[in-house]
Amino acid sequence: MAIFMKGISRYILTMLVPFLCLSCTDEIPMPAGCGAAGGVDRGKTVRVSLPFSVSGGIRSDIVTRAAGTEDSRLGRIMLFMYENKGKDQSQNKLLGYRIFLNSNEGTVNNEEDGFWTGEGNEGRLNFYAYPGDVYIYLLGNVTGSFLKYFPSMQSEEELKGLTDQEKFFQAVRPTWTGNFNMTDGYLPLAGSVNNSTAACRIGEDGTVTYMDDATGTETRIDSINNPFLLKRLMAKISFTFKSKEGVTFTPRSYQFRHVAEWVSPKFSQDRTDKIGVTDGEQTPFNPQTPNSFLVYVPENMARTQATGITSFHDREKIKKGSSGINLKETQEGHESHYQFENAPENTTYVEVTGHFKGKDNKGMEVEADVKYTIHLGDFSDGNFNNFDVERDHYYKYTVTVNGVDEIIAEVETNRENQPGAEGVVFRKGSKVRVDAHYEAVEMNIRRSVLEQGIYIYCKTPFGTVGEMYYPQKGADDANLRAKEILMPYLGWVKFQKQDTKGELAIYDPKETQNVFEVLQEVWNENGEGAYYTCFVDEYYYEENPVNKGNVRLNEFVNADDRVFTLATSLQYSKDQQSILADAVYSVSQRSIACFYDLDNFEGNVYGMESVDETGGLYCSERFDQDLSLSENPDKDGRGNTLAQCGANGYGYVNWKKNGYLLQNDGSYKKEGGYTTLSYDGQYSYKAWAGRNRDLDGSGTLEENEIRWYVCARDQIIGMWIAEPALPTEAVLCPEDIETLLAGKTSENPVARIHTNSGRSSRLVWSEQGCSFGGEHKRERGNIRCARNLGITQAAKRNTSHTIFPDRYYEYDNTTKTITMNLSSIALRGFTSRELAPHNERSVINRVPKVLQVSSDFLYGKVRQDYCGGHGLIVKESSSKKYYPFITSTAKDAKDAWITEAASYVEQDSKVSSVQTSASWRLPNQRELALIVVAAPELLRKTGAQVGENTYDYNDTFIYKKECEGNMFGHDWKNRYRASIHCRTRFSINSGLDGNGSYTVYGYCCYYNENGSGQATDTGFLGLMSIGYNNEWLGYGDAGYAGYRCVRDIE
Repeated sequence: MAIFMKGISRYILTMLVPFLCLSCTDEIPMPAGCGAAGGVDRGKTVRVSLPFSVSGGIRSDIVTRAAGTEDSRLGRIMLFMYENKGKDQSQNKLLGYRIFLNSNEGTVNNEEDGFWTGEGNEGRLNFYAYPGDVYIYLLGNVTGSFLKYFPSMQSEEELKGLTDQEKFFQAVRPTWTGNFNMTDGYLPLAGSVNNSTAACRIGEDGTVTYMDDATGTETRIDSINNPFLLKRLMAKISFTFKSKEGVTFTPRSYQFRHVAEWVSPKFSQDRTDKIGVTDGEQTPFNPQTPNSFLVYVPENMARTQATGITSFHDREKIKKGSSGINLKETQEGHESHYQFENAPENTTYVEVTGHFKGKDNKGMEVEADVKYTIHLGDFSDGNFNNFDVERDHYYKYTVTVNGVDEIIAEVETNRENQPGAEGVVFRKGSKVRVDAHYEAVEMNIRRSVLEQGIYIYCKTPFGTVGEMYYPQKGADDANLRAKEILMPYLGWVKFQKQDTKGELAIYDPKETQNVFEVLQEVWNENGEGAYYTCFVDEYYYEENPVNKGNVRLNEFVNADDRVFTLATSLQYSKDQQSILADAVYSVSQRSIACFYDLDNFEGNVYGMESVDETGGLYCSERFDQDLSLSENPDKDGRGNTLAQCGANGYGYVNWKKNGYLLQNDGSYKKEGGYTTLSYDGQYSYKAWAGRNRDLDGSGTLEENEIRWYVCARDQIIGMWIAEPALPTEAVLCPEDIETLLAGKTSENPVARIHTNSGRSSRLVWSEQGCSFGGEHKRERGNIRCARNLGITQAAKRNTSHTIFPDRYYEYDNTTKTITMNLSSIALRGFTSRELAPHNERSVINRVPKVLQVSSDFLYGKVRQDYCGGHGLIVKESSSKKYYPFITSTAKDAKDAWITEAASYVEQDSKVSSVQTSASWRLPNQRELALIVVAAPELLRKTGAQVGENTYDYNDTFIYKKECEGNMFGHDWKNRYRASIHCRTRFSINSGLDGNGSYTVYGYCCYYNENGSGQATDTGFLGLMSIGYNNEWLGYGDAGYAGYRCVRDIE
């Protein structure tokens, strides 16, 4: 599809003749009734002016029209017309096809050969056709990012082969690309006359009529009341989660199940039955909209209609086996799906996970990790039998979380009152959630809680186990069995007795104990128990702890929290999907976050922690301190750490305070800032040390023990580029922009990230995404620590932390293509057009799977500027010829329907040979950041070859030459604009209107270190927002900058 669409448009626009007849038959008499399958009169030709409109959809309390300009852009329409000779589709021959363009998407020759004038979603399609009975199909925005209309076709010749209606329906199969998010403002559309068959009639006067199903009368297509309707094949879905007063629910992820694999252009029951379903990926909530999400999903109509459902909860009722266990689907690829009692098979639903904190109906404090299942459909009128996701509808859902009492009731009574909810509920006790690196947690285990035995519960990626242990019974058979079952899963927690409350033990592998030894020791001492440090290992597995086999990274990276719990009681629901625990202590640990495609990429990768518990540190001891660097300082954070700190890390940490200390009320607290660090270690480039552990107890952090390190610049930029694939709390700037601007101070530097790269790359301003530079003011900031994870495939992993990770992209300098090794969640769908206007937090500001960069900047035609002379002696003259740098205002770059980038013509044959239907366009901010990381040479000064002439690289950023001569002669000066536009604007500050200190426009800047506008080979390359009206950077008060163009590759 992508390869031939561009060629089709060129071919069709040359057709100024009527639709071509592809077969010749005797004239068929015209029947009296509309749509009577009488064929057409090939002896006549009439002019048709077909009025059309994009549908407004249907309104109801829950379903409203898919409104808004972002849903309604219409770029081009493809029209197919087939003769109607009866039910045998193979005999209904193609009469012709045309492509009509929006005037913003291309030029049209005249009213008869194009589209409509102006901008909008309605107009007329003018063409010539044979009068008679026909089928007319309109396909709109065929080259969009959501659906591939002709997935099996690769050339224009194949499209010409759709010579009858049967072949058309076999080929036109709009197939979902897996994309949920808007990228360019275009949704896929399809239209026919408003009846069940799409049959209509072209009269000898050029009018179009059809038989109305409801009234049985002939109805005329009318531009005012009854235009030819184009409907969006997608449905718009939004969810908002709220909590009642006194309750906190924090959504973490959502995943759509049973999404339609394709959509029928014209709905009919027999075609719908053949549509398969698939799943979307588990997706973290966006920190900018932490309690909601908005997506687009393909139409998915229920194959059978549900009946007899009288409540919302019954929609999610699950089929049970004889023992009460939930039944699963047997279809390949769907084995993890439940079978539902009432929901029709293959209807779309969403699973939402989150964390609940509040009180139960008995007033007891509870916390829970929960999952909700919600089938889509319109049940706003109390009809709970509706499971349809209908095209061109907007479904808005508001979910209010009142509590977890229904989950508790299910566990305590075995009666399932809320089938769509399940989870692990903890009552009472001290609970703490720690990060993926090495941690320490203080515990005070008392003999009194062991009187009736203690329940030990452990959840890991390799299994979940729980057993009662009775210390008073010693080594009896039951206790031995409990140890045998639990020990393979408990290797990540160890204990060591403290000298005093509030001061953690210093790790010594010779002094640590397992949990059974500690419980036995507390019982035997017959007292109120001592304080222990629970040492939590990093969430990393060198081998499978159960069978000692090799492990793949995707088995434990980006996984659910692993949990260790000591509880006085623990109960399971009958279906084993919910747990209620009266906890004494519970430790849950986040997994390592990783944005690589762990399922498909075969290579070495790195992962990162989720939060920076330290925070608020200065960059280094001196304002302008040069740090020692590795051979690859912008990419190798571990190498930088070793170069800067060597084996000195142990002394940077106050180990007795480096962990979670138990408070008097039973809660936990880990001090940030200086408390966990020694005097020498209170700088961000040294704060990595506390994430590691002196594993051999030698009193030093040896090179082999340095697992976690401060990230280098490009690793931080990678976190921004791939942010959508990271857990919400792991993103660089977890606060929404309004909160950030309200609370940002030098003592609360949430958005400023320190790296351990060189001075020009020491700071990243994450409130703008990944703007970076060489700012050296004495300001506090945060860090992110990472760990090298080794190879993605199954392996033993004892030295993985020493292996330099492969890049999250692959750059081909010959074709100038960048291929991403990222999780698909971080990517956006393919687009062939200019991206829609957006800010840096938008889903549009993402990278595609493959991006191609132009081989050169955008230049105009070779020119020379003119000077009229100076006085009587110095006569008129022209400047040296040069290759002008094309620039535009920031507003045009951000808001124009099509930017200057569309005029770029690639001169490098190896670049232009890469086949794609996409046009050249402006990069968004993440794409521009990717170019900075992957191919910075493409943003530096280059020479220009035009014909047989070569223009020096010093002229790269010149947009004009001006003469500053005098009476003694001419003095030509270059005027530079050493900066590059991106399509993305920033979401903060007021822009170029003079009310804010910085523009809202993002740039890639390249300028001399001394601040002059002239770019030099030693200049600085960075992503940033610049103060408005900074003439010395060549912006002016309109934000002028140049272009480096990109396009998507399919």
